[in-house]
Amino acid sequence: MVKKNTGPLSPEAKLRVSRNAISHGISSRLPVVNAFESQEVWDYHLNGVLESLKPESYLEVFLAERIAIILWRLDRVVYHETQLIGFRSEGVQDKVIADAHMMQKHANMPIEQQPLGEVMVHHWIDRILPEGDDLDRIKKYEAHLHRLWVQTLHEFEALQTRRQGGDAPLARLDVSGTRE
Repeated sequence: MVKKNTGPLSPEAKLRVSRNAISHGISSRLPVVNAFESQEVWDYHLNGVLESLKPESYLEVFLAERIAIILWRLDRVVYHETQLIGFRSEGVQDKVIADAHMMQKHANMPIEQQPLGEVMVHHWIDRILPEGDDLDRIKKYEAHLHRLWVQTLHEFEALQTRRQGGDAPLARLDVSGTRE
């Protein structure tokens, strides 16, 4: 008679096995975009989230990984916004210098006496935030990911509470949102 392998029995062994898809890449849900993200940074991020949340059951690990993915995507939104601002602000320094020379030439004001801070603010004020559609897309995507993060974290915490013998209500009130 052949003894059937029932898999890992201890919580530590179950946690290790639950990460096989990540370490082997089989059926992996890794959100790394190879063109500009690093697998090593993702691994560090994922391990940090798992270490912080300390999941024990399969479902807890699944939700903790989901939380890591959502946070990773939130960081991607910030990166995108930063890139847009950087792109829009290219050449601002040259424009400030050109304005300073223009003021020197037409207003007879030496560069040393010019209010360069005001000139700089004038050029930066329109470039510090992405425009129209870009800003709306960033705000919507960030709000969507934040809601997903809060909901997933609530589910994760409810699972942990139930596992530890506590009561975790199924219904929760989400008070985040926008007033329109």
